[in-house]
Amino acid sequence: MVKIKIRLLKMINKHEREIKQIIEIGKSGICGIDSLHYFLPIFPELTGNEIVCFNFSFLGLSLDDIEYLVKGMHYIELEYRKRTGIEFGFGSPSKTNSLIYRISKIDIEKAKELQEWIANNGGNYYIEKKEK
Repeated sequence: MVKIKIRLLKMINKHEREIKQIIEIGKSGICGIDSLHYFLPIFPELTGNEIVCFNFSFLGLSLDDIEYLVKGMHYIELEYRKRTGIEFGFGSPSKTNSLIYRISKIDIEKAKELQEWIANNGGNYYIEKKEK
């Protein structure tokens, strides 16, 4: 049990900077090309090993931070779609849906709100885009 906790804390510390950057993208609503290249180092290729394809721990994050983490991930995916023309974005490696599922275990209303937000903001592989 102690080894698992230590590994989890190392993972959180290892990706803390990236998580904070994704949260900032979520707050600003902007993912530029520099951020896209940072999170997808061999852009436009996806290997599934990129940080945006990881499952993150919510340990130490407020519900607001978790919301902005999901939105930031979605903005990165939207920028990827825009730059590549690949309509389904990251496809099945997209983590927004699994993050929302995990949020539903904490706050079902927040999870529904984020699903609706993604649907209204281009959708993704798992959440169908709403036509405006």
